[in-house]
Amino acid sequence: MFKKMFKSLILLCIIVISGCTSSTESDGYKAYLFTYFTGNGPGEEAIHYALSWDGYHYKALNNNQPILNSDSISTTGGVRDPHLLRGEDGSFYMVVTDLYVPEMGWQNYAMVMLKSDDLINWTHSVVNIPETYEQFSDVYRVWAPQTFYDEETGKYFVIFHTRFPGSGEFHNVRVHEMFVNEDGWLVVAPHRYVPVEGDNIADETDLFGTFKLINHGSDIDREAKVSTYITLEDYNIVSGDVTGKWYYEADNTVRLYLDGRGTFKGVSSWQYNENNGQFVPTFTAVNEEGVAIWGSKLLENDDATALTNALAAISFPEETTVDVTLPAIGAKGADITWTSSHPDYIEVKGEPELPNASYTGVVTRPNVGSGDTEVTLTA
Repeated sequence: MFKKMFKSLILLCIIVISGCTSSTESDGYKAYLFTYFTGNGPGEEAIHYALSWDGYHYKALNNNQPILNSDSISTTGGVRDPHLLRGEDGSFYMVVTDLYVPEMGWQNYAMVMLKSDDLINWTHSVVNIPETYEQFSDVYRVWAPQTFYDEETGKYFVIFHTRFPGSGEFHNVRVHEMFVNEDGWLVVAPHRYVPVEGDNIADETDLFGTFKLINHGSDIDREAKVSTYITLEDYNIVSGDVTGKWYYEADNTVRLYLDGRGTFKGVSSWQYNENNGQFVPTFTAVNEEGVAIWGSKLLENDDATALTNALAAISFPEETTVDVTLPAIGAKGADITWTSSHPDYIEVKGEPELPNASYTGVVTRPNVGSGDTEVTLTA
């Protein structure tokens, strides 16, 4: 059974476990912990433990049963490729691929970050790549994440693979920096890692302004989250699609008290935004329930540019016989209202509510024999 298990493994992680008889560096570690999953079938994509005293011979723990319920930590119902890291703070950090092959085949969109102080009780948050990055909206594989601590720079990183349509077997490797928040949680930077010369300080002055906000949520579903927009104002006010309070403290520490969503503790930093080719202030934070949020500051455009961007992001079919969805929130959080040149044929109805704020263009088809009718919808 153990031999068969090894044949089915794709990725593994081994970490040394501290013994209880000594805390010295020379003899403080007594065993090796091996994390694995067992296959591609129902119930096999889950995290398992095995223990070894010599690094060669391993015994499966927990009767070779999963140590966590995959349904409770993932959006798909399955997790693979577990990678375990002992943090400099003594906590354990694990990252896994969010994928359930029996239903999804080899396509997935997210990874799961987990933290534990005892290797038994874990908290988690999910990071969905296509919902976070507009330029990666068509990605269909987010695989094999690993975490790494660079002793020379004192930085944490997460490394993972992505694949896009038409790329064959080619994978893109992404590297994101991770930070430790005030509660010891690793939080992932919103943008791909690009080195910053000198100290990376995004202070209170830098953070004033409007941010694109991604709420990764903790609900177990496959729906992409909708981006919203918030403004960090004077007097610690958060306004926009989400309201609340925000505070900046020394060493890039940020807190956001978001109404109805809880307290988020995180880190601010400058990150390179590939969409606009510039470094921008960002924040990454997590709340007490493991819900992760990312914020990336928007460039300040004039009203004409903002309107052009909002209109350019809207598209409709040239012909229709069914109701159409009319977005109420445009690019960069612009509010949109609609009028119809012929309400008898397309009538604008609805009361938009976040997160999927939209109106409905209710279609009434012309009478038989009347021919097509042209309707102009004005935003």
